[in-house]
Amino acid sequence: MFCQSAWGGKIGLGVIDIHTDFLGPAELVRDRILHASEVLGPERIEVNTDCGLRTRTWEVSLEKMKNMVEGTRLAEAALNGS
Repeated sequence: MFCQSAWGGKIGLGVIDIHTDFLGPAELVRDRILHASEVLGPERIEVNTDCGLRTRTWEVSLEKMKNMVEGTRLAEAALNGS
C-alpha cells in the first residue's frame, strides 16, 4: 500500500499486513522495500505498517513491528552495499 505524505513528497510504504496474524519475515519486508526502491527511488520511501495494528494482539503487533524494523535494516544494508 502506498500513501503520499505531506512531508516533502515522501511515500509511505506499507510493508506489513495488519489484517492477519501472519508474521511476515524480515526478508519479505526487505524485498518489498527493495522493490519499491527500484520503482520509486529509496529517497522517496518512508517505511510504515499497512495501517494500524489495533485489531491484532499485543504479541502479534510487537513481532510484526520487530520484523518491520529488521527488514528495514536489511534493506538499508543492501541499498548501501553492505
